[in-house]
Amino acid sequence: MDEPRATLPLSCAAIDAHPRVLQLYTQNLERRGVASAAEVAAWQAVAAAAFDAEFAAFRSGGYNVSPVQWLNSTWQGDALQVSLWTKLSEKASGTRADEACLE
Repeated sequence: MDEPRATLPLSCAAIDAHPRVLQLYTQNLERRGVASAAEVAAWQAVAAAAFDAEFAAFRSGGYNVSPVQWLNSTWQGDALQVSLWTKLSEKASGTRADEACLE
């Protein structure tokens, strides 16, 4: 297996030196006055808690579906529901996400 740090050290160093996407996006939101760093951190905490809860449900057997059930499903659960992220955002900030975008 290729270890990129050994074979591409300059590329890896450039990637490591670049700010993370979350950091850049947070700065963008702050600059535009849409959200503060504290609000973004709260959103991140709410999302992480939701992911942890879903993973715990998976680990405890909450998602035991037979292959036949899975193949017969519509595959359109939360993956297509943008409202889930809207609800997370609203829960973290106490405001409606669409209101923040309109300002």
